[in-house]
Amino acid sequence: MYKILCDRKLLCDSKIEELALIDPVVSPEENKAGSFTFAIPPTHPMYDVIKRRTTLIDVIEDEELLFSGICIDETKDFYKNKKIYCEGELTFFNDSIQRPQRLEGKNVREVQKINKEKPLSPKTFMVILIMLIY
Repeated sequence: MYKILCDRKLLCDSKIEELALIDPVVSPEENKAGSFTFAIPPTHPMYDVIKRRTTLIDVIEDEELLFSGICIDETKDFYKNKKIYCEGELTFFNDSIQRPQRLEGKNVREVQKINKEKPLSPKTFMVILIMLIY
């Protein structure tokens, strides 16, 4: 059983026929963004909700997150089905701005602060230091 969320709202559930998608395929890749493709029929209640470069898509199977990413491209076929192409979380780094500069003596937090000055994507990454004491 799987669920697909669109900006944390239910887009597809394998138990609900009205929320069915056409040919959903998750293509995970190691050390790459991975992808998720599907088609959504015009009768789907969330047909007009998905927007390029802003809509976050999560695929969950048996309470385990299989894919998390953003809608990169959408096209319509002859039957007005929207074909959606999503790329995984690593694609958010493509939208960050890193001006050429010397980073000698700077730690990860300082470099992260430079990247957050002009975010282009709706998702940001946070570096957290966790200390375990035994």
